[in-house]
Amino acid sequence: MWPRNWATSSYHSLSIRICPWSTWTGFAICSSESWATDLAASAGRAGAKYAGIAVGIALLWVYFQYFFDFHAAITHFAQADWALLGSSLASFLVAIAVRCVKWTYIVRTSAPMTWTAGFHVMFAANMANFLFPVRMGEVIRLYLAKSVAAVPYATSVSATLIDRFSALLTLMLAFSVYPATAFAGIDPAKYGWVFGLIAVASCIFLLLGDVIGRSLPSATRQVLSGLGFRSDRVERLVSSRAFGFVATTLVNCHLPRYGWRVTGIVFALSFLFLLCDAITFFFLLNAFSLPLSLLQAVVAATLFNLAFVLPSPPAQLGTAEMLPVLVYAYGFGLSEEVVASSALLWHFLSAAVILALGGYSTYRLGARLVYRATE
Repeated sequence: MWPRNWATSSYHSLSIRICPWSTWTGFAICSSESWATDLAASAGRAGAKYAGIAVGIALLWVYFQYFFDFHAAITHFAQADWALLGSSLASFLVAIAVRCVKWTYIVRTSAPMTWTAGFHVMFAANMANFLFPVRMGEVIRLYLAKSVAAVPYATSVSATLIDRFSALLTLMLAFSVYPATAFAGIDPAKYGWVFGLIAVASCIFLLLGDVIGRSLPSATRQVLSGLGFRSDRVERLVSSRAFGFVATTLVNCHLPRYGWRVTGIVFALSFLFLLCDAITFFFLLNAFSLPLSLLQAVVAATLFNLAFVLPSPPAQLGTAEMLPVLVYAYGFGLSEEVVASSALLWHFLSAAVILALGGYSTYRLGARLVYRATE
């Protein structure tokens, strides 16, 4: 289990203690003497792991039973354009580098982290996100940044949330190219409001966080007092660490407080990452002679990134195969057999890159340190 010397981080008068493990959201507010919380967290992690494995195995069974043909895949691999596959892999590497630059840049606005340390932390976290269920890499990133570069947990959490919400907002803007892609899998008249809500929530979180965070204590007091709650209970809630963490996070995630130059760079890097991701799949499918346009690749990359925000099975079992089939075969009407073959090949290629970079960073950071972050 985790050591008891959990770090304390603060912003103005708000102080919180963050336990670097989580079963779902990437962080948890803990009490240093809460054995029940420790037990529940361990049970939750174990349950999530086995549930993820079960889901992954089920998806793989569907994939191999209904979509994948071994002999056809051998033929497709032999006929693939390996120059385009190499270009796809190069674009994937650039996308990873852009993501590392973005997160490290956000952290460096508030903490003295070196670029080298930021890249190693991100590579190790990406490997953890790939290998472990429920986005454990997000937790490991916070712990490694604290251990390697003394970055406060509050700074890492804020940087991670800014990274995620700016990416979500960029994805929503990119999805506006939908009408030009002839995508049959989503009817915007039916589901467009979902994407609109995500965009609005991202804007509120990034642009109004300071106002909401600072007014949250007084607003909570006013609302709960009006509902008839006792004043001592209201004060106990408002002064709790969990409440302080929420307010602090909102304040720290307010992008304008970093300046419009930083805001512009963050969104530019978000768009560049999405573009590199789209080019990756554009080259990949064209290597198998599938007629995928760049606009279609942008929409597909948008959907993939939205899907992988959610927890996924360990090593992306099944999801890395089934998502391309659903998007490219059922969304764009491409050949199921060829898409299934390309998805399996890409799963192996991307896994090799992620594990190689993550393994090297684990070696540089210290295997014992990274192992402790996964316990």
